[in-house]
Amino acid sequence: MKEGLWVNISENAQELIHRMLDVNPNTRITIDEALEHPWIRVRVLKTLLVIFISYYVCYRNRANMVGNADSILLSMISQLCYLP
Repeated sequence: MKEGLWVNISENAQELIHRMLDVNPNTRITIDEALEHPWIRVRVLKTLLVIFISYYVCYRNRANMVGNADSILLSMISQLCYLP
């Protein structure tokens, strides 16, 4: 697939698109499988992390948020580090 417009598309993204466009419904990726695909998971987690960090920075001075926010932030970062 690495020709023309595909040259700047990651292997993970190409593989997901190829599986989504499979004409055989028996071998085509399901919606549940697609949502668990590494390309989707990494992007969703990165987006959530950016949103959470923005929220955290804006409101970190509020005493009731700091304890929970720290543990949530660390959990999200550790998940992101271990995704393929």
